[in-house]
Amino acid sequence: IIRKEAEEFATKSAEQFARQFSESIEAQLAYMNRARVAASNNLKNIKLTDPQQARETADSRMVSLLYTVPDMYNAWFSFEPGVFGPERFSRSYIRIGDKTVEAFDLEEKDPANGIMYPPYGVPMQTGEPYYSSLALHDYGTGEGPIYVGPISVPLYRDGNSIGCAGLDVR
Repeated sequence: IIRKEAEEFATKSAEQFARQFSESIEAQLAYMNRARVAASNNLKNIKLTDPQQARETADSRMVSLLYTVPDMYNAWFSFEPGVFGPERFSRSYIRIGDKTVEAFDLEEKDPANGIMYPPYGVPMQTGEPYYSSLALHDYGTGEGPIYVGPISVPLYRDGNSIGCAGLDVR
């Protein structure tokens, strides 16, 4: 009788864990989708006639985006050369409590082999959003590694691909 009760308890516990895990993943996907939509909408309609003003506008909108989606940790963008001047224009920001810090220089390609990193390469090559499973990442902020779910989307102007924006959600 004890063995049967133990098996029933283990089965119920496993089912409950599976349900909670599934609900957690669904909640993270909902956050990630809201973050994707917010990033895409937030960088639309930036006037490109004054590159310096456009860079400042893109910066301020990306920083404000960090506070629009709960659990958002990192937000980044990279615009192709020619969009805001002759060079590629990229930024990455991290939210730590109520502070925002510029995170790191973005590299679109692995310097060792020249292959595009998926969060940048997939949207740029396919025109589709990129979603990845939760991964442990250390941003070098002193907090240590944290689990984040990265997503990224291509950015378009007048039907032309002009870059990519991404988010990491805790």
